[in-house]
Amino acid sequence: MEVVVSYDNPRNVDEWNALCKECGNFVQTTMYSEISAFYGGQSIYVQIYDADILVGGVNLRYSQGRRLPMLSRRLGQFGEIVVAAGRDNMAIVERINSAVEDLIRKLKPCVFTVNSFYGPKTLLCGVDKYKCSVVDYGLAYLDLEKSEEELFKNIDRNHRRSIRKAEDANLEFLVSHNPQYVIDMLNETYSSQDKTGPNPKYVESSIKIGEKYGVSFIGVTKQGDEVLSANEALLYGGVSYLTIGGNKKNNCGAGAFEHWYVIKMLKELGCKKFTFGQVAVNNNIRDAHFTNGITDFKMKFGCYVVEACKKEYIIKPFYNWIWNMLCKIFFKKK
Repeated sequence: MEVVVSYDNPRNVDEWNALCKECGNFVQTTMYSEISAFYGGQSIYVQIYDADILVGGVNLRYSQGRRLPMLSRRLGQFGEIVVAAGRDNMAIVERINSAVEDLIRKLKPCVFTVNSFYGPKTLLCGVDKYKCSVVDYGLAYLDLEKSEEELFKNIDRNHRRSIRKAEDANLEFLVSHNPQYVIDMLNETYSSQDKTGPNPKYVESSIKIGEKYGVSFIGVTKQGDEVLSANEALLYGGVSYLTIGGNKKNNCGAGAFEHWYVIKMLKELGCKKFTFGQVAVNNNIRDAHFTNGITDFKMKFGCYVVEACKKEYIIKPFYNWIWNMLCKIFFKKK
């Protein structure tokens, strides 16, 4: 097998995105790289060819600050390695890991981060010669090849009650491509929190890029003229995930109603698997606050869980320590 490393774009963009679509992996596409470019950095594609046929690869993100580049260099993998059907996953992962080690020697990042997005963990890069910290979490999935009746039956009865309550209150669900719905709901969600929400310009840019490629859909729930909930979902290769959104506080069941109707919308669009994204694992005490809130809400839709994790490899411990100290001094929240 031949290893090809290219910067900014893969050797063949259409071929690469077709493999990502076969794997249902949007975050490894060149389209997602357009979204990531909002915050700078560069895509590096490690591609594996067998007799001139693309059989696997990974899209990495490399970044460094204009100031103190030696301290701020970062290399990262977001989303799993893509592998063509019928190929030996482990053989391809091993070739990619070898290429990643070469890139680390060349680019000299201080840290290499690896994040699950779809699962499984076996499709994550690994450079075991470096010190690594691991945070485990789960990914909540629904099988949308089940009938709508079965999906609804599997929902927790309290969520079902909320959905029926919202329907009785004549809440309206509509599909939009207007990012302002999501931005307004994020402002509403974070207005009562200490931390700040996502950059509105990034949210708008991300949704517009998704719309350009026909993969972005915004579900909006309204009561009369008042918007109560809005969430963006991305659908690619039969797999969909919720990207971002928010809700107004209400007592008419808008949250469960919104998510159920998003699920129904995606099923009608041909989605086979839907993920709510990250949920906490029971043995992770640090995630207790998360488990009792967001995780419970997601799991009550009858999800199954795929194991996932975030790994952080410290390539240059001393430089990384200096960088972290500088960040604490100059960038700590006031």
